[in-house]
Amino acid sequence: MAAVGLGQSVIPGLGIFSFIDILFELGLIIWLFAKKSRTAAVILIALYVLGQLQLLFTMGGQTSSFWMGRFFVMAIFFTVYGRGVHGAFLYHKLHKQHKEQVQDTNITA
Repeated sequence: MAAVGLGQSVIPGLGIFSFIDILFELGLIIWLFAKKSRTAAVILIALYVLGQLQLLFTMGGQTSSFWMGRFFVMAIFFTVYGRGVHGAFLYHKLHKQHKEQVQDTNITA
């Protein structure tokens, strides 16, 4: 634990900022599942896109087949994340409609 406190890592290749990133994203995921948060969904997809752009610009000298496979996987992940963001927005829309419908029913009853 002292090594992590000094900025070193117990796991080779992972620094303290990697652990902070993991905890931040884990907090967003918990927030997303607990509250169906649209904000957390958008932040998570933005972090994914930024991470992929960083990977694109920092990895040089890779073959074209590597990048074609990488773009295929990115398209699948982006589709899944996009559907998750859409689901969060749709959940809140339907939840709001349901609450309004219940209020209208209570007022007329």
